[in-house]
Amino acid sequence: MPSPNCGATFVTMAERKRTAEEIVANLKRARQERPTMGDDAYHGLAGEVVHTIEPHTEADPVAILLQFLTLAGNVMGRTAYYQVESDRHHTNLFAVLVGDSAKSRKGTSWGRARAIGKVSDTTWADDRVKGGLSSGEGLINEVRDERKEWNKKEGCEEVVDAGVKDKRLMVVEPEFASALAVAERHGNTLSALMRRAWDGDKLTNITKNTPLCATSAHISTVGHITTDELRARITRTDAANGFANRFMFALVKRSRLLPFGGNLDDCEIERLGEQLREAVTFAAPVGRVTMTADAKAEWEAVYPHLVGAAAGAAGRRDGARRGADRPPGADLRLARSVGAHRGAAPAGRAGLLGVLRVLRRVHLRQHVGRPGRRRDHAGAASSR
Repeated sequence: MPSPNCGATFVTMAERKRTAEEIVANLKRARQERPTMGDDAYHGLAGEVVHTIEPHTEADPVAILLQFLTLAGNVMGRTAYYQVESDRHHTNLFAVLVGDSAKSRKGTSWGRARAIGKVSDTTWADDRVKGGLSSGEGLINEVRDERKEWNKKEGCEEVVDAGVKDKRLMVVEPEFASALAVAERHGNTLSALMRRAWDGDKLTNITKNTPLCATSAHISTVGHITTDELRARITRTDAANGFANRFMFALVKRSRLLPFGGNLDDCEIERLGEQLREAVTFAAPVGRVTMTADAKAEWEAVYPHLVGAAAGAAGRRDGARRGADRPPGADLRLARSVGAHRGAAPAGRAGLLGVLRVLRRVHLRQHVGRPGRRRDHAGAASSR
């Protein structure tokens, strides 16, 4: 009679220990191989903000940098722009911080950046920072135009909705996975309108009773998500239709341990806020921003490699193109918007911040995995 354990695989304690040691070693190796942001990215006022805050926070310097650039670009409004062919790229950024919940200090880094923004523009901080993405119509409503209707009795048009005068909108989503889940629902227009908002196009919804319209809207987005949530929620459709490609995804982690928090003086926040206000004032009449000759030479040299790296990671040429056509806009935010008014920006290296951005996206694909993979409640991966 065969043994009931026939065919079973026995794992000795030594083998279990060896397996555990391999897992720990792999985790350590993964941490060591995390992508890093080049020092040249910390230029101008943005760099000064990071270097001032960094010793007093557990937040990742990259998280501070990207959120400050996104914030500064939104405070600027629809003023300066960089032109690619016939498209004007203004200073609105979409950024997502990817890291462990409660350990990567994503929310802490936003709080630091917002404090500086509040000093720079109190009205913006109080009225134009919103959250809770749920529908495309809700997004349009926050930046909607004035609406008039014909009054038959009076024989003239009358204003039935004054609209929103300030077209700046800073969307902050601490639970970005929820926004992704909402965008997946059948008939929800959030994904499509977010793509148009990034492009700076006119936002509309075609309905018979209460049509909404928003022109010259200036929408920026900061989202926070964990790696597991990103794996579960980003689909192949998001990658293919350009929704995911419009976001800068950055892996972040806790930079240090501060049991009693930092000790950043309020006067430093005031000083940085005042400098941001000066930079925004400087950028207002600038209009079109162009590259210097040196910057053009460096960009021309790196462009083929940038497109190739992005295509290799995403496996799609459209994704590569999306990453490659926008980096000069990142240079606009870094150099022109938040610091170059105090002196000429380094021609090439600061101008390649966009390259660093896309290469970080390449590394993120390697660490997080491919889009379109979902996990069931047991944690097993399955194709959608």
